[in-house]
Amino acid sequence: MQTGFIGFGLLLNLGFVQKFMADQKVSYPDILIMVYGLAILLSGFFSTEPFIKGLSYSVQESNRHSLFATLAGIAFSLGIFYRLMIAPTPGEKWLHAIFLVLVTGTSLLFGLSESGTLPVAKGIVQRSLYLVSFIWLFLSQ
Repeated sequence: MQTGFIGFGLLLNLGFVQKFMADQKVSYPDILIMVYGLAILLSGFFSTEPFIKGLSYSVQESNRHSLFATLAGIAFSLGIFYRLMIAPTPGEKWLHAIFLVLVTGTSLLFGLSESGTLPVAKGIVQRSLYLVSFIWLFLSQ
C-alpha cells in the first residue's frame, strides 16, 4: 500500500508537470491537486496503525501518516471547490459540486468509521473514497 501511495503521488505530479510544460503555463487549480499528490506521496513513507489489534507499531509514524492523509484530503477538496468556482458551464459546475459532496461525505464516513461511531470497515470506506477521487480526477482533466 505504501508503494502505491508513493507511486501514485509521483505519477500524479509528474503528469501535471508535463501538462504545465506542454501548455507553457501553470494552471492554479491544478496546484491544489499537486499538493494532494505530494501529501499522498509523503503519507506513503509512513505506516499507519495495523488493522490487526495487538500488533506493535510506531505511534509517531502512524500520526505522520494521518497528518499527510488529512492534508491530502483537504487539498483535494479545495481543488474540487476551486474547479467548481471557476467552471465555465453549468454542467461542469454540477460535476464538481456532485464530486465535492461525494468526497466530503465519504471522508466524513471514514472519520465516523475510524472513531467506531459507524460500524463499517474503514478499508471499505477508504477504497470508496479512492474510487470517487479517481473518477473525479479522470473526468476533470
